[in-house]
Amino acid sequence: FTDAVGMDLGADAASRKSYRQLPRIRVTGFIYGDGGTVGSTYVDDSRQQRWLHFRDNLSVQYRKHTFKFGYDHRFKRDARLPASAGIGSQQTYNGQYTGEAFADFLMGFPQGTARFTAGVPLLDRRYNELGVFAQDSYKASQRLTLTFGLRFDRLSPRREVHGAFDVFDPGTGAIVVPDQQSLSLIHPAFPKSIPFKTAEQAGFPRTLLNPARTLAPRIGFAYRASQRGNLVVRGGWGTYSVDAGTSLNNFRLFDSGPFSLTETFLNPGRLIGATPLVTLDHPFPTGLGAVPASVSAGGAPPNIGIPVTQQYNLTVERQLAGKWAAKLGYVGSRSTQAWYTVDMNRPQPGLTPYAQVPKRFPLYRSISWFDKGGNAWYNALQAGL
Repeated sequence: FTDAVGMDLGADAASRKSYRQLPRIRVTGFIYGDGGTVGSTYVDDSRQQRWLHFRDNLSVQYRKHTFKFGYDHRFKRDARLPASAGIGSQQTYNGQYTGEAFADFLMGFPQGTARFTAGVPLLDRRYNELGVFAQDSYKASQRLTLTFGLRFDRLSPRREVHGAFDVFDPGTGAIVVPDQQSLSLIHPAFPKSIPFKTAEQAGFPRTLLNPARTLAPRIGFAYRASQRGNLVVRGGWGTYSVDAGTSLNNFRLFDSGPFSLTETFLNPGRLIGATPLVTLDHPFPTGLGAVPASVSAGGAPPNIGIPVTQQYNLTVERQLAGKWAAKLGYVGSRSTQAWYTVDMNRPQPGLTPYAQVPKRFPLYRSISWFDKGGNAWYNALQAGL
C-alpha cells in the first residue's frame, strides 16, 4: 500500500514494510470498524513460542523402602516483533486547514502524525525452570508408613537476548540495563533527563534479577490405629514453590520503555506561507519528534525470589457398617514472601492536597515496583460421610 500511494516511510522504510502494516488514519467525523480509524494495527503475527520440556522419573523398591527420584527441566522462549499502530504511521485529520476533516485528508495535510520505532527487530525473551526431587516411603511396620521428601527448584530470570530489558533502581533513581550493548539500543528521542546505568555500575547482576532457588521438604505418615484396620490416621506437612511460570516473573521485559518509543509530529496551525512538516505521503520528517517529558518505569529487587506455601493436614478415617465410612480432618496452609505491586511515586496519605505533594522521583510519572513480603493463611475443618 505504501508503495502504491508513493508513501515515504523514511530511512528505515524497508524495516517498516516488513511488518506489512497499513498506515492508521483517523478522519474526524468518520467512524470505522474500530470506532474511528481506517488501516490496521498489526497484520503480520510472527510470534514464536517454543517450550522444550525434559523430564524423567525413577522408582526403586528396596526392602521396606520405596524410593522415587524425578527431574524436570523446561526451556521457554517467547519471541515476537515489537508492534504498534505507529510503525506504518498514525495520521490525524481534523479539518484545521479547510474546516472539513475529509477535505484535509484529500489534500494530504494531517494535523499530525505519530511514528513508532523499535530498538530491536525481534523481542526474543527466554528463561528456564529446573526442578529435582527425591522421596522415600518407608514402611516402618504393618501399621505405620512414613514418607520423607525433598524438592529443589531453580528459576532463571527472564532475559531478552539482545539486551532490551531494564529495571528501575530506587537507590539512585536510574534505569539499569544489562550492559553497554543495551545502552546502544536506547531510542535517541528518549528523554535525556532520565539517568541510565549498566548493571555493573549499579551493582546489579547482569540479568538484573538473581536466579531464584528453593528447597522444599515434605513429610507424611499413615497409621492404622486399630487391629481390624477400620480406623486410620493420616497427616502431612510440606513446602511448595508458587508456580514459577507466572507473568510476574517477566519484570519490565516489554516492548516499551527506553528501547521502543512513539514520537509525534504536529503541523503548523496555518499553512499560509508555511511548509507542512508532515503530509500523507511523507508522514515522517528527518528529525526526532516530540516525546513525553516524563516516563513510567518499573522493576523489582534482585533477590525477589519465589513465594513459598506451607501445607499441612491431619485426617481421621473410620469405616462404618457396610460400605459406609466417615472422615474428619483439618487442612491448613500458610504462604510467605508473596509478591505484591506498589507505585513508588504515589504520594503517601496525608492532609496536603494530592496535586501539591511532590513525587519521590519527579522525572517519572509512575513506578510499578514488585516486591515480596505478603502473607496469607488458610484453615479449614473438613468432614465427610
